[in-house]
Amino acid sequence: MTGQGMLESLIAISVITVGVLAVMAWVVSNVSASNSSALRIGAASLSWEGIEAVRELRDSAYLRGAAWDTDIAGADNTAILVFDEAGNNFSFDFGVNALDEAGAILWRKGRLFLQSSSQPVGSVATPYRRLIRIENISANEKKVLSEVQWIDRGKPSSIISEERLFDWR
Repeated sequence: MTGQGMLESLIAISVITVGVLAVMAWVVSNVSASNSSALRIGAASLSWEGIEAVRELRDSAYLRGAAWDTDIAGADNTAILVFDEAGNNFSFDFGVNALDEAGAILWRKGRLFLQSSSQPVGSVATPYRRLIRIENISANEKKVLSEVQWIDRGKPSSIISEERLFDWR
């Protein structure tokens, strides 16, 4: 009976160890899922921000008395949104045509997310890339697609927001 206490102790330690390891695996899984959710929420927000910025460009043209699509029409239908901090407004850079180009990177400067063909002063790169596509449906309608791409756990992910804009005057 001298070894029985030791055997019971080993079994108890093994059961406790398996329980602790299961809890640790569950915690790691939840943290990973939480990080993935945070990235997806950020991407959805940035994607919809692209749509809202295009809508703002349309409305600004209207307020200036210009044609409704003056600021959202370009030689190309693919662009990035460039935010001018001094003027507090958006414009398009039609020089970027793919998400893998350097200009598609979203930079973070304080609370702002910026896009530029080069890194804005005082900013840091984010895992996100954004591209805006504008398709002509008719003379009075355009389809706007805002795509945001990021890498999550080694795999590329993306989200696309779509909106139809009209000449509503």
